Amino acid sequence: KTLWWLALLQSVAQRLPSTAHLRWCNMSKLYVDELQPKTTGNLIQLPTVPFVHIYGASTQTGVANATTTEAVIDTVFVDTHGLADVANNRIKIPTGLAGYYWIKAGSRQDWISTRDMLTIGIGPDSQPFEWFTEINANSNQNSRYPTLHCDGVRYLNEDDTVIAKLYQTSTATKTYYGGQSSRFIIAYRIGG
Repeated sequence: KTLWWLALLQSVAQRLPSTAHLRWCNMSKLYVDELQPKTTGNLIQLPTVPFVHIYGASTQTGVANATTTEAVIDTVFVDTHGLADVANNRIKIPTGLAGYYWIKAGSRQDWISTRDMLTIGIGPDSQPFEWFTEINANSNQNSRYPTLHCDGVRYLNEDDTVIAKLYQTSTATKTYYGGQSSRFIIAYRIGG
């Protein structure tokens, strides 16, 4: 009974570039009484272009030790449906576009701390966010340019926002690099 959901996740992973590094933050089970066979085409048709891809264009410096800091996401790469709110470093779901989204965020910093975290927050601005996190705990602080990616499928309501936050424990301030694949949030709408 969970095969349809697994097929959806596998289809999403197959259609996205460079998926070898993906780690699903949360998995769900779909319980149904009956599954209907798909009789035409591929398993699931997904868009090849995301609804939105926003990123931090320049280096974000001064991310303090043991402090959660909102990632600066200030540039639009793709925004086919008006989701980008780069003035506030986020994606915001407009009227009529509630649905299931595959969301991914990434960050690349100048060295590995004892603990690095990238967190995606989802929810309305006026209420507590739902968070999901990718954690990298490593005692080798000499490794250069480590990257964290966090992703998952979530249902987003109209006016929900998506933000990314950074956290590190290095005993010093850190630098997070800018660029389309260095500090970003991407969202694909995969269902209504």
